[in-house]
Amino acid sequence: MSELQSEKGSLVNINILLLFLVSIEPFLFNELIQPASAIAENVSILYALDLGALFVIQAFLANAVLADKNKPEELLRTYRFRRGTLLISSIIFFISAVPIFWVWTINVNGLPIPFRIILWLIPLLLPSIRRLMERRSKLPKL
Repeated sequence: MSELQSEKGSLVNINILLLFLVSIEPFLFNELIQPASAIAENVSILYALDLGALFVIQAFLANAVLADKNKPEELLRTYRFRRGTLLISSIIFFISAVPIFWVWTINVNGLPIPFRIILWLIPLLLPSIRRLMERRSKLPKL
């Protein structure tokens, strides 16, 4: 938010939506981790949609920073990478909301883990991959 022009009304509204989605995320997560919850599948779909929307909004805000061409090229390059990883993360979360990803499971030490939860681990790796790509793009070309 420090890189955005805060006087734009649309950005303020988007930020309010972002804060609302952030505020309901802990509630959904708490419901999701309740043992033997009968509504876990439905809550996991809502959780996936919530996080997908959070990532889309963050990508939108990164795009708003990119719209300001007066920013240094280094900063714009960083935000292009961030926008890309945020969009990929949002797509992963939206895809994981498809009901079949709760039915498909992977056994880990005899415990069936829904494939949806495995998909949620991928966005945790994306920031590290993004940083590696950013460093690589800064290397001098041979």
